[in-house]
Amino acid sequence: MKPYLQAFRLLVLLGWLGPAVTTPADEAIWLEGESCTSHSYNQHGWYCSTTDLDMRLCSPGEPEVSSGALLGHYHNSGVGATAAFHNVTLEGGEYTWWLRCSTFYSVQSYRIDASPWLPMNQDGREHLNLNKTGIDIRFLGWIKVCVTNLAAGNHSFAIRIEQSNKPGSSEAHGYIDCMCIANYGWAPAGSMAPGQDPAPGPTNWWVLRPGDDAFSSNSITDMSALLDKPAGSHGFLEQSGDGFRFGDGTPVKFWACGAAVVSSNLMSQQARFYAKHGINLVRLHPVEGNLGVLLKNGGTGERYLDPAALDRLDGWFAALKQQGIYSTWSLFYPHVITTNDTYPADLYAELPDRGAGKSTSGMANFMQELQDSQWLFAREFLTHTNRYTGIAYKDDPALAVVEAHNEDCLFWHAPLNDLANRTGPYPLHSARLRQLWMQWVAAKYNKAGRGPQPNRSPARSKVQVASEGKILSRSQ
Repeated sequence: MKPYLQAFRLLVLLGWLGPAVTTPADEAIWLEGESCTSHSYNQHGWYCSTTDLDMRLCSPGEPEVSSGALLGHYHNSGVGATAAFHNVTLEGGEYTWWLRCSTFYSVQSYRIDASPWLPMNQDGREHLNLNKTGIDIRFLGWIKVCVTNLAAGNHSFAIRIEQSNKPGSSEAHGYIDCMCIANYGWAPAGSMAPGQDPAPGPTNWWVLRPGDDAFSSNSITDMSALLDKPAGSHGFLEQSGDGFRFGDGTPVKFWACGAAVVSSNLMSQQARFYAKHGINLVRLHPVEGNLGVLLKNGGTGERYLDPAALDRLDGWFAALKQQGIYSTWSLFYPHVITTNDTYPADLYAELPDRGAGKSTSGMANFMQELQDSQWLFAREFLTHTNRYTGIAYKDDPALAVVEAHNEDCLFWHAPLNDLANRTGPYPLHSARLRQLWMQWVAAKYNKAGRGPQPNRSPARSKVQVASEGKILSRSQ
């Protein structure tokens, strides 16, 4: 061996060229919410009630809520809370912080050590309904808070609850079930901590831990190449016999799913995930639930949609379109009106409350004013130009289907039962429906030469109707 090679070998053996490079060991720190170092969560009696909440087992020995306990906070006037986990010792490196917390209209922020508070995305990897008897605001899910580099030593992790972003709500609420800080590709599944997966076997369930997909070009299950990009490149969708085709004659079949709008930082990733699995159509239900009701300019009377909510939906639509995925929109469930809508005050007062407005469920099927209100919303929305695509929705073939009316009729949730009762909760709407019925009967049988009997003429109705069809009064 040549002398300089012998010298180099000796330096390596003695470590004079520096310390050997080692791969950090897998590290995962699991913390229960109730074990935090300090907090101002109020453990509200209703929000955290073990009587109301569902703590059942999702598999033998595996509770849906980790350790069977939650750190929770609820305040109906927007007063928030903070919780901190101090002296968390880490080996150092790149870590992913996973948090299992409230995922339903909760607004939360986070900080590590003395860093500024940062907004936390609320895109849960699951949505577990904790209410035993129904559905309210108590949901739980995993959130990927952040990926960050941390030095070896002790660190602090803090969560802050703020006022809900639910339209018309002044609540502040949230849970912390558990959290995990890991330096390897661990991903959550239920309330199982790292190392708790059951041993593999022919009779055992295996645990699915869907972490972020790397979208490897070597994947043999990636079907995204089958999708023509962008969506809409073949023209508008048309019916063709029992199937569908595009404007240029290209036949198409859809592999579809329903999905909510995700936060902006996940839009591209989520759209790519759908495309990988061959999904080429995504349904949003309902659109009005995502955008909110039409607002009104107090000076000009102009109606408009919330710009921030509209921008978020624009971004989601554009991300799907880029991956070759078409959209289908269910506009209402149900349509909600407010005092900004030109609906007679006495009729408005009869409608049931729905958030900050009134539900039109059932009534829109025979009240022309409510139908006009729905079309006004649709017009304002569909004529809007998406700033990410530069195309108005009405002109964009990537919008494949618009459901103008969904799960809403006189028999859905049985509004007809109440309308049939003259002294029920909707006397004016009931009167309008009977009047329309009598007008239809009169027109049908007069046309056939079999007019109604004189003593049963619609003209003798107790409801006086203006020439444009609006109720003016109802005699006592």
